[in-house]
Amino acid sequence: MRKIKRFFTVAAALTCIAGAAPAYQAVFTPVTSAAAESAAENSFSSLDEAADYVRTQLAARNTEITVTVPRDSTLSGGAHMNYIVDKACAETGIPNEGDYIRMGLKGHGGYISGNSQTLTLGINVDYYTDSEQEDAVTKRVASILSVLKLDGKSDYEKVLAVYKWVTANVSYSTDLESDWVFSAYGALSNGSAVCQGYSQLMYRLLMEAGVPCRVVTGTGIRGGSHAWNIVKLDGLWYYLDATYDQGYTYENFDYFLKGTEDFDLGPDKHTPSSGGDSAFPNIEPDYTSAEFAAMYPMALTAYDPAAHSGIVKGDVDLDGKLTAYDMSAMRKGIVNGFASGDAFKAADIDGSGDVKINDLVLLQSFLVGHITRFPA
Repeated sequence: MRKIKRFFTVAAALTCIAGAAPAYQAVFTPVTSAAAESAAENSFSSLDEAADYVRTQLAARNTEITVTVPRDSTLSGGAHMNYIVDKACAETGIPNEGDYIRMGLKGHGGYISGNSQTLTLGINVDYYTDSEQEDAVTKRVASILSVLKLDGKSDYEKVLAVYKWVTANVSYSTDLESDWVFSAYGALSNGSAVCQGYSQLMYRLLMEAGVPCRVVTGTGIRGGSHAWNIVKLDGLWYYLDATYDQGYTYENFDYFLKGTEDFDLGPDKHTPSSGGDSAFPNIEPDYTSAEFAAMYPMALTAYDPAAHSGIVKGDVDLDGKLTAYDMSAMRKGIVNGFASGDAFKAADIDGSGDVKINDLVLLQSFLVGHITRFPA
């Protein structure tokens, strides 16, 4: 039996600022009798089948995973392991898999042994969080979504509610030494994180709420490593950057549901990664590729909820006209509640997710001619 010691680097942590991030730490463990027994139990007929199993182990934050697979003569021993781990990080549509796993990985390494027919891979994985911390994330995410009362809401309303919660309750951390700052766990347990934690939390919350979401990595302010999100609404994908909007209110969001033409109107630009090691197409995606663009067609401009709802802003009595009667209906709705969900949406002129005095002021300004259109 031939044993090969090898280390495989995957990714560095994202800090959102120019400067050094904690380097990926590969781990090596020699073959043990327990590992050999585990390998016998976890024998698979294909690399893809092994990847499905490894995905469950990554989601559970298991640090030692052993599989036996058929040897592919076209791949080196290390390539077998890299393929399986990368495939295990592919998007599945399950909230605690895909990008959630990918953003939680510090790296992997391990041992390889085998013969001409099979290989046994002892995969050692390093994470930013452990299983106990992930259990805490699961419980807190469920609690937050319950408080936000998203049942029956549109996808836009879900995204807005989640974005407002994250930007109001998570602050940016300058601590780059602790693992938790790079995770959703840190954002939830300590109320602070760097962009990696923000984007992982946004992904988990939105996916749990049923809104398709991805994490995009690349560079941001001053060329520093950065991560943000894209979400799908009405067939197109839109950009979100909760890190850069943290601490601001809805009226002052600069990076909420933007398109390719208006996401970067300021001096600081987002530059998506064009990929890393070709061995890791899922762990280090090429967001600039034609394949990615085809899978995730981006909108050109910011999402306009009114344009997609069929509801006219300000038409609170739903008669197809904007008149003083709408002012009266809005006042009554604010005090006594609105007659319907559509009436509420029409009254939410500023798109804040709530109806307040500012909406009344906007409607009055429109009716007297001080403004000719409502804010997008």
